[in-house]
Amino acid sequence: MDASLVKKIEQLYRAEAKGIAEIRRHLRSYVQDLFTGKTLPRETERRWYPTNQDIMNCVNSLKRSTLFSDDDQEELKNFISSRPEGDYFHYRQATEDSSFFLAFQTKWQKRLLARYGTTVLMDATYRTTKYSLPVFFLAVQANTRFVVVATF
Repeated sequence: MDASLVKKIEQLYRAEAKGIAEIRRHLRSYVQDLFTGKTLPRETERRWYPTNQDIMNCVNSLKRSTLFSDDDQEELKNFISSRPEGDYFHYRQATEDSSFFLAFQTKWQKRLLARYGTTVLMDATYRTTKYSLPVFFLAVQANTRFVVVATF
């Protein structure tokens, strides 16, 4: 992939572009602008027209470069410390004697639970991440759809 496209992807990522399709659309327009008055490269040339996987790899590389730490538990502690007042987090780091535990509820999730919490749904996933940990979600039916109001 051309270095100018990598820089453009970084710019789009920092501007919070939503999804690969949006980034791809911007890149196509960018390439057309680069080659104004010249012959456009063939769309099979990955240097100028990267695949979705190429774009995802570039975005994932950018995400990794913005991490506080390579250690996921350290990254999580940093994330928790940066959360606004009113968000609830309970975190227990994994040690030899105890297992990892995380429960959290944001301020807006608390508000939704108080407002729509007459009927609560609990959903669970297991082995969907690289850590094979169970994840539980509490959800309430709001006026238009179910909304997650707590995660642990």
